[in-house]
Amino acid sequence: MAISARRDDKRPAFWTTAVLGAFVLVLSWLWLGAVIDGAAQDQGRTDTVNSASTLTIIGYAPLVIAHLCVIPTVMILGAKSHRDSFVGVMIAVAVILAAVAGGALVSFALWSPGPAAAGAGIAPSAVVTTC
Repeated sequence: MAISARRDDKRPAFWTTAVLGAFVLVLSWLWLGAVIDGAAQDQGRTDTVNSASTLTIIGYAPLVIAHLCVIPTVMILGAKSHRDSFVGVMIAVAVILAAVAGGALVSFALWSPGPAAAGAGIAPSAVVTTC
């Protein structure tokens, strides 16, 4: 009985961490989208640094660091906060997957070029590029 009472005390900590972790993961995906969009807008300018290194350092690094910090934390707290550790880990995995999918989808929807920007309906030979 005392063990289950201690586990129930950890559930608010788990859900608080899961919600904050999900928020961090969504923000990291939005940040990546903004960096990719900024690099695409700077493409062709001579006064900008190499966009591949910028994307790696400024865009992907925070995304990877956020995932490396949030995923183990939420999974460990999930396992410790439920009577059945497997159930706690599965709830944590569901929260993480929802956050990653939601963040990626929102990021792609906000930052991906629309059909006009992508040149939809225009033959490749008709597109004029200037350098």
